[in-house]
Amino acid sequence: MKEMILRVVKCGECFTVKSEKSEGGVLNKRTLVLQELGGKYATW
Repeated sequence: MKEMILRVVKCGECFTVKSEKSEGGVLNKRTLVLQELGGKYATW
Protein backbone atom coordinates (compact mmCIF):
# COMPACT_ATOMS: atom_id res chain seq x y z
CA MET A 1 0.00 0.00 0.00
CA LYS A 2 1.36 3.40 -0.97
CA GLU A 3 1.37 5.99 1.83
CA MET A 4 0.58 9.59 0.94
CA ILE A 5 -0.15 12.82 2.72
CA LEU A 6 -3.50 14.27 1.65
CA ARG A 7 -5.32 17.47 2.47
CA VAL A 8 -9.07 17.92 2.65
CA VAL A 9 -10.17 20.29 -0.14
CA LYS A 10 -13.93 20.02 0.41
CA CYS A 11 -16.03 18.51 3.19
CA GLY A 12 -19.70 17.77 2.50
CA GLU A 13 -22.69 17.57 4.82
CA CYS A 14 -23.46 14.41 6.82
CA PHE A 15 -26.20 12.14 5.48
CA THR A 16 -27.74 8.88 6.69
CA VAL A 17 -27.87 5.63 4.73
CA LYS A 18 -29.42 2.27 5.58
CA SER A 19 -26.99 -0.56 6.30
CA GLU A 20 -27.60 -4.18 7.21
CA LYS A 21 -24.06 -4.45 8.62
CA SER A 22 -24.36 -1.73 11.27
CA GLU A 23 -25.85 -2.38 14.71
CA GLY A 24 -28.54 0.30 14.45
CA GLY A 25 -29.36 -0.32 10.79
CA VAL A 26 -28.13 3.12 9.65
CA LEU A 27 -24.76 4.76 9.03
CA ASN A 28 -23.81 8.44 8.91
CA LYS A 29 -21.63 9.31 5.93
CA ARG A 30 -19.86 12.40 4.61
CA THR A 31 -18.26 13.06 1.23
CA LEU A 32 -14.68 14.37 1.21
CA VAL A 33 -12.57 15.67 -1.67
CA LEU A 34 -8.87 14.99 -1.05
CA GLN A 35 -5.76 16.36 -2.75
CA GLU A 36 -2.26 14.93 -2.62
CA LEU A 37 0.26 17.39 -1.19
CA GLY A 38 2.97 18.42 -3.62
CA GLY A 39 0.95 17.24 -6.62
CA LYS A 40 0.79 18.98 -9.97
CA TYR A 41 -2.17 21.19 -8.97
CA ALA A 42 -1.30 21.80 -5.30
CA THR A 43 -1.96 25.36 -4.18
CA TRP A 44 -1.70 26.98 -0.76
